[in-house]
Amino acid sequence: MKITTKEFGDIQIKNDDIIKFTRSIFGFEGSDSYVILNDLPDDDIMYLQSIENPDLHFVIVDPYAILPNYHPELSDDDILALNTNKDEIINLKYMLIAVITEELENSIVNLKNPIVINPNTRHAIQAVLQNQDYPLRYPLFIKNMDGDNYASN
Repeated sequence: MKITTKEFGDIQIKNDDIIKFTRSIFGFEGSDSYVILNDLPDDDIMYLQSIENPDLHFVIVDPYAILPNYHPELSDDDILALNTNKDEIINLKYMLIAVITEELENSIVNLKNPIVINPNTRHAIQAVLQNQDYPLRYPLFIKNMDGDNYASN
C-alpha cells in the first residue's frame, strides 16, 4: 500500500504495519490508522504517521530510553480497548508523544498519556495512566555539568 507523508513523501507500507486506534489520539478524532516510521538507526525516536492525513504525524519516543523504571498502570477500560487481558499486559508496547522545540533542550514528552500498542492485534490507544506521579511534560533531554544535552536517562 502506498501512502503520502509530509516528511517522507510517498512510501510503501505493508497492511500488517498499520496500527488501528480503537480510541482516537486526544484532539485528533477521525485519524485512527497510523504506521510507525523510522529514518534513524536509533529505534528510540520514531514517527507515528497518520494513514488518513499526510500532514499528521507525531514524534514518538521509547519511554524506557528516557526513564528506565517507567511503570505505567492501565485502567480496565484501557485493557479492554486494546483487546487484551491483564495476563498479556507484559506484551504491550509503550511510546511517548514528544514535543520537539526549536531549542532542543526544551523538548518534552508526555509520560501521563502514552501511546499503548497491542502488537498481537495492532490495536492502540492513548491511555490516561492510573499512576498519579507521571507528568504531562517531562524533559526529553537533560544537561550534564558541561552543558551538553543528553537523553533524560
